[in-house]
Amino acid sequence: MILTSKPPAPEAKFTYSTGAVVALILAFGFCVRAATFQIPLLDQHAWRQADTAGISRAFAEERYNILYPQVEWRGAAATGYVETGLELHAFFVASFARLTKFKPEIGRLLSAIFFIASCRMVWLFTRRRYGDRTGMLAAYFYAFGFPLMLFMERAFMNEALLVCLSLVSIVSAQRYLVSSTGVEERPGPRAVALVMVIVATALTGAVKLPYLIVLAPVWGLFIERFGWRAFVRIEPWLVSIIAIGVTVAWYTHAHALGQQSGLTFGIFDKAFNFELIGSERFYRMVSQRMFRDILGPIGLVGLISGAAVMYFQRRWCEGLALASFVAYLFIVPGGNLMHNYYQLAIMPTLATIVAVGWRQLINRFAVDLRTHSTVTTTLLVLVALSTTIRSASFHSWYDVAPEYGPICTIGAERVPNPSDRILIAGTADPRLMFCINRKGWAIDSPVPEARLAEAVEQGARLVIVYPEAADTVVPWLAGRSEEVPLNGPIRMFVLRR
Repeated sequence: MILTSKPPAPEAKFTYSTGAVVALILAFGFCVRAATFQIPLLDQHAWRQADTAGISRAFAEERYNILYPQVEWRGAAATGYVETGLELHAFFVASFARLTKFKPEIGRLLSAIFFIASCRMVWLFTRRRYGDRTGMLAAYFYAFGFPLMLFMERAFMNEALLVCLSLVSIVSAQRYLVSSTGVEERPGPRAVALVMVIVATALTGAVKLPYLIVLAPVWGLFIERFGWRAFVRIEPWLVSIIAIGVTVAWYTHAHALGQQSGLTFGIFDKAFNFELIGSERFYRMVSQRMFRDILGPIGLVGLISGAAVMYFQRRWCEGLALASFVAYLFIVPGGNLMHNYYQLAIMPTLATIVAVGWRQLINRFAVDLRTHSTVTTTLLVLVALSTTIRSASFHSWYDVAPEYGPICTIGAERVPNPSDRILIAGTADPRLMFCINRKGWAIDSPVPEARLAEAVEQGARLVIVYPEAADTVVPWLAGRSEEVPLNGPIRMFVLRR
């Protein structure tokens, strides 16, 4: 009797749903960002977070009008109207707060929600141009590959909203043009898409003027579709003219507010500094931040490879996005030198470029399917590991100095009357003013005695002195105040009435 065995069953092939993979990326990316939403606004860039949160609280509790943003460092004035960009994020948070109660945690969660929208649009934009796998890789890079963006999408700042609005502009332009990439998709009404391009671009410029560089990739999409005939089409000019017009209108209004109150964020003081452009420090600092904070080593390799692909494939959208970002670095050198988050203006197309670059490298050097899978898996692990190492490194963005918490609690107890004013001496940082929830003065060092006397005369009740101003301010306060015992370098004084 001859025994026969059944032929071996074919190996089960792993199948997956693109939508399910992207949903997992969105879910885990959101959780990573929202996990720290309850941290007080005392971590990295706390001064800017406190300003945005203070403006939001003023919307919620004082004047609910987006045209009239107010800051807390208004001195003794009843109102604190300030020259700034359109505070759309702060207004959204205030709108939610009016339904419950103002909490800074709402601002952090809203930024994390903007991540969901942004990451999904990165996926949509990339898959339409380069296919499903590259689209998923771009979504993964956006979610886990860029350390500073991960931090900013849980910070109470405008950056998460700005990147989201920029992506709305780019993706809506793509939909309007119905560009074919081998992915069949039913586009929405073209008129709606064009309106979305106009609205999103205009809001982007009003929130932060330099982010109008989003016009470059939008124009790039039109050039890809129509060639040089794009310059005689009305749509890109309509988008540009309306966006610039709305931006000019807002900043004209904001300047009038600043003239009225004397309060400003210094909108144009960081631009057109030729001395900075010629300094070695500017190039060194920006390069370090791009490598360490924005891209990481893996992102840098992908960017170089992706930029080459864009050049040879004549991808005007991504190419003009990169070119406009380089120009932006030189147009706003002061901001880019002072703050790493200024470089996030590159984010709307960065994940796409990096993903395309790494796909090109993997496809070129992976000799078979098994090697391709191994290299891709290793890449994904290294991307997340690199971001984690930077986020929790020797200078973690998530750290909160331990002395700030007690100061906030004790300060609020020492000035129980909401009308009491406080004076922060030695820094213009308003974080303590925000957490104590009192209006007043924040004076950078050196602090003139005349300013101290004026603040006391106008109602300052509590003085918080940073070490930078201790030598001049503390002797002046002697005999006029009682010191509150604190642990740490910051000192607190209650003025005698």
